[in-house]
This record gives sequence, structure tokens and C-alpha cells, in this order.
Amino acid sequence: MRVALVIALLLATSSFAGADTLDAIKHPYQQTVQQSGCAGGYCILLFPVITATRTLVSHTSCFIALSTGDVPSQVLIEAYGVLNPTINNVPVTSMGANAFVSGSTNFVANAETYIFFEKNTQPAIYIATNQPPAAVICNISGYYLD
Repeated sequence: MRVALVIALLLATSSFAGADTLDAIKHPYQQTVQQSGCAGGYCILLFPVITATRTLVSHTSCFIALSTGDVPSQVLIEAYGVLNPTINNVPVTSMGANAFVSGSTNFVANAETYIFFEKNTQPAIYIATNQPPAAVICNISGYYLD
């Protein structure tokens, strides 16, 4: 009797763990948004509205091109227009001078995030700088949790 109980428990646990592990493969989510010419030194990149019941964004990355001497003061991801949203700050690293555009410095924001978006909410990345970025490309990825 004990052996049957242990086997049943192991089977139930392994199938549950397998479902969690496979979510990213079975229900992947990935969106990319590109923008140039933000208002002032503040960019809001809006991603498509979430259509699944729930979506987990587990990774956020951005490429940011700024005028030499300017530095992003903050990069964060949250649900746009939601009262008291969960906010994840994304660390920024300088890549140095842009080899193709004189007077420009490149930065990368890159981090594992763990932020849930409910159906009909809209992921947004906010980038604060002193001057408008020359170019911004951001990607978010994760998986649906329907």
C-alpha cells in the first residue's frame, strides 16, 4: 500500500512539474517595439494588449542610443494605465560609443523580470534620459498561463 501511494505521489508531482517546465515551450510570448524621437527625455514604449488570461514576462531587454554624454537614469517595465502596478526596474549597461553614428553612445538594459500581466492590460517600458534617444528597441518575452 505504501509503495502504491509513493508511486502515485511521484507521478502526480512529476506531471505537475513537467507542466510548469513546458509552459514556456508550449505557450511562448515575445514582442518587440522600436521607437525614435521620444518627447523630451522620456520614452514610453507600449506593447500590444495582452489577450491571454494571464501572461508572465520573464525577460526584458532594450537597446538605447543616446547623444554622447547622456545616460539613461531609469528603465522600468509595468502595466500601462493600471493603478498601483507591479514595477520592475531593469539595470542599464553602457556599450560605449556608437561605431556607426558619430556623437552617439549605446546602452543596453537587460534583465530577467518576473511580472504578470492580466488579460486586457498593456505592457509598457519607460525610459528616462536627459535628451530624447536617437533610437530605442525593446523586447519582452515569457509565456502565456491560460
